[in-house]
Amino acid sequence: MEEQIFNIFYEEIIPNASKTGIILVDGIKYHIHFNTQIHNHQVHNVDGTIPLLTINNVNDFNDKLVEYIEKSMVFFADSKFDSVKERVCGFKKEDQIKYLLTILFANCTENDFNNPVLYLQRQIDFIDNNQLCENYAMYTYVANIPEFDNASIEVLSTSQEPTLETPYVFSSRIKNDNSDQYYDLPNISYGISNGIVYIYTIKGKRRKPNEDPTSFTKKINRELYKINKDVTPTEEYVNYKEGKTSFYPENVIDVTHSSVLALTVFLGILKKENYNKVVVVDYLPLRYLSKYETKLSSLGKKDFSNAIDYNKTIEDIEEELDYNQNNITNKFIRTFERVNYHLENMDIISYPGEIDNCMHIKINDNINHNSNHIINYIYDKIVNTNKKESRK
Repeated sequence: MEEQIFNIFYEEIIPNASKTGIILVDGIKYHIHFNTQIHNHQVHNVDGTIPLLTINNVNDFNDKLVEYIEKSMVFFADSKFDSVKERVCGFKKEDQIKYLLTILFANCTENDFNNPVLYLQRQIDFIDNNQLCENYAMYTYVANIPEFDNASIEVLSTSQEPTLETPYVFSSRIKNDNSDQYYDLPNISYGISNGIVYIYTIKGKRRKPNEDPTSFTKKINRELYKINKDVTPTEEYVNYKEGKTSFYPENVIDVTHSSVLALTVFLGILKKENYNKVVVVDYLPLRYLSKYETKLSSLGKKDFSNAIDYNKTIEDIEEELDYNQNNITNKFIRTFERVNYHLENMDIISYPGEIDNCMHIKINDNINHNSNHIINYIYDKIVNTNKKESRK
């Protein structure tokens, strides 16, 4: 397999990623656009607007690349991913390797392009460390919620398809203890390397078309507003909400309540499992560029009367994507700030751009919170409850 991996990476991925930004896998186009530099030799002309993969030690890089792909192929071989294979790459070994290499670089941060050997080792660690999946292989009770009448929280960790950012996903849900009704909280994509938990996304599940929310779902949606108890918005934010100003001020009250609860549950589990360091990955440049270049490719089908109209359309696309990306990134970071607002033992060490491209968080030893806020209660309940303790 080693020779096949090298042929695909050096003869297909590198040149196509640089020249066209398109990798063809089983007839499907994937947009990944980056240049490569090996031993200070630029393999292709460097465009400063796209990332540069810098490979200083080829032998170390090759060793880690092979190790990663071999582990990923075993991971991807799980029959639960058969429908995914059919959708994204087919069943040929060559196409699967090409697809896995494509997704590998789609998940790089700017720092990862500068340190690909460290990045590959981290991705290998992500696959290897499935501790949470072993400990929470089935939905497991972790806390009751007194504020939500007759409800409790259950958690699960499992593998997810390679299309996504990490090999594992943490799920949590609110259970109606009087029936078999559930309220799914957003999923958290994560990986663990060297004792550090990397969080990439917090995503809610989309409701199916024409699917009406149950009475339990409606009830929990109302109850989740209790998360705003004792959280006072700034005057600037109130003015913005009342339409007195168009300026949007960042404010920890402007969050998705279910995401705040899901993150609280996950951080409680991490502390319980003795993980104290968290890195928040808020931006992946190739995933952004993929959206941009996909939109650009669609312009070829349109007629423009002149260059001015074309350039204006390009500007509109860039403005729309930047606006959407900023909203996604800011709300993602704001969710962590909101949990930090409640938990006295959570410290934000740095924000993206200060140490590297990520947010760094430390979860300190447990503190007896003075507040009886629902966030504090649930976190403390999860951390301090014995794993074998059953519902009460």
